[in-house]
Amino acid sequence: MLSISSLSELKASAIPKIVNLFENTFDLSFTDNLKGIMEIANTIDEKLFADYTRRRAKVIKGIVRRGILDGVDWATLKQPFGTPQPPNHKFCLLRLIALAGAYVLRPDVQPYVHQALLSLVSTHAQVSTISPATLPRVMNALVESFANDLLSAFRKVPHFCMGGMLQATLEVEFLHQTLGSNVSKQAGDTLQAVYGTIEKAFAGSGGGELELGNVKGLLQRSRANTKFVYSCFRSGKKSSSKEKESGAGKQGSVRGKGSSRG
Repeated sequence: MLSISSLSELKASAIPKIVNLFENTFDLSFTDNLKGIMEIANTIDEKLFADYTRRRAKVIKGIVRRGILDGVDWATLKQPFGTPQPPNHKFCLLRLIALAGAYVLRPDVQPYVHQALLSLVSTHAQVSTISPATLPRVMNALVESFANDLLSAFRKVPHFCMGGMLQATLEVEFLHQTLGSNVSKQAGDTLQAVYGTIEKAFAGSGGGELELGNVKGLLQRSRANTKFVYSCFRSGKKSSSKEKESGAGKQGSVRGKGSSRG
């Protein structure tokens, strides 16, 4: 990242200043030479950027594949993880007392979701410290790669039962909303394809509208519980309003049955 930052500074400032000084000093035109120098600099920049983002994306890809393909059984999951469960009365007395009058709650989204997001948080912190001007470029590239990884992994899931479909929808929508303005048009289109893939692999009957309505509550809770952890993905009030508009206008085909952005 230091190399990318230094090269960006060279292209934007140092090289044009040196060329201008050369032309003024020797009264010569250096236009053709400048074009060649900038082409070389751009080629080097593209290679450095591709290498940096490839290494970062590889980590996220591994997390996504393990979480989706080696984790939950999407075909047998009865309901989303965050759905309240009555206390198990076989627990010991002390455990029963601790849970008296309450419900046992499991995490709303699986660990792979947070692991992938925290990897992006780490990258965001590094790039924003070293080269803030490069941040949008890096985040867009990584989020687009992330979305492709999700699509590739979910396409390998042969079947979703109702609970699996709801859990998958919850997790993808949580990612979509959390990443907010970092989701480019290309990444957004890919995420829409993810929703369609989940719907296609779900062979269920009625009741989806009500169930997806309940998932909205889990989504809101997950977003509220993590708003400070992933606050780096928000870029002020302007981006927040854009995110809301995006949520209103980009309903996935699965969510369209009964869920909306919250």
